[in-house]
Amino acid sequence: MGTLLTEVENNRTGLVVVLAGYKTKMDRLMRFDPGLSRRFPKRLHLTDYTAEQLATICEKIANHKYNKVFEPGLTAQALAKHINTFHRRQMPQENAGLSVNLVEAAVVRQGSRIGAMQRATDAKRRRRQQKLRKDLDGAGGSDSSSEDDGDDGGGGSGSEACEAKMGPAM
Repeated sequence: MGTLLTEVENNRTGLVVVLAGYKTKMDRLMRFDPGLSRRFPKRLHLTDYTAEQLATICEKIANHKYNKVFEPGLTAQALAKHINTFHRRQMPQENAGLSVNLVEAAVVRQGSRIGAMQRATDAKRRRRQQKLRKDLDGAGGSDSSSEDDGDDGGGGSGSEACEAKMGPAM
């Protein structure tokens, strides 16, 4: 702080210094040194965003940063109500950062949900492939009492032959 005050004092005509922060924190900073209020006499207070403004910011961040569009049923009013209900205490501390955090958390949750769905789909696909292989192996026409050495001259088991002709089973 001492270095800042010295520079401000020594360069009064050629230096512009802007101190920015939340109102309560800036008030505390100004009380830190009695000379600060004199050296920084101009104050501009920007009001906190409303829940409606934060909802609009959420929508813009989702669209511009993640190329996501809100579902048709999700209105700015509904999101503002959610923000007011569940994030009211965070609003003054985080301001627009709250919107960023909400959208980022939603994108992470969406990614996790899609990943879980994909894993479930992959597992279901593997089970179907295993069932198909069993069905095809059983229908391969080979004598069940003979041993399969893996090379029957016909291109492998029934499922392998099927995959060679049709591609992997879905």
